Amino acid sequence: MKKSVNVLAGIIGLCAIPAAVFAAPMHADQQVSSVAITSGSKPGKTILGQDFKYPTGSPLIKGRIVEIKPGQDIEWHKHAIPVYAYVISGNLVVDYGSKGKRTFGAGESYIEAINWCHQAVSGGKAPVKLHVVYLGQQQPDQIKPDPCKGPE
Repeated sequence: MKKSVNVLAGIIGLCAIPAAVFAAPMHADQQVSSVAITSGSKPGKTILGQDFKYPTGSPLIKGRIVEIKPGQDIEWHKHAIPVYAYVISGNLVVDYGSKGKRTFGAGESYIEAINWCHQAVSGGKAPVKLHVVYLGQQQPDQIKPDPCKGPE
């Protein structure tokens, strides 16, 4: 009986090891023990306070990592769909023209403005790294942003 209890305890211990490994995910070369995510948007609103709804039709959801080098800017553009942005590292400055500028640091997230021209730039000496998720539909493909001539 004592031997079977020890075997059971050993099996439980071995099962706990993978759980501990997966509970602390690896990101690049770092081990993250806790993450605090803050959002610049109110629930159901974009960063500019716009209401939004998910597109209808067949969904097309794409994520990508965007890197903006120091001093580099992204051309003026707008999105017809909700876009979720999470700042992985660096300081992101987004110019919304007449609606002002917003600054986001590592660990912050927001829903981008919809149908409003804006431009992003790295706000420091380090590159900005973002995880961006586009929430569009397949027909028509709404993922690609529309270019703008400048601020509104």
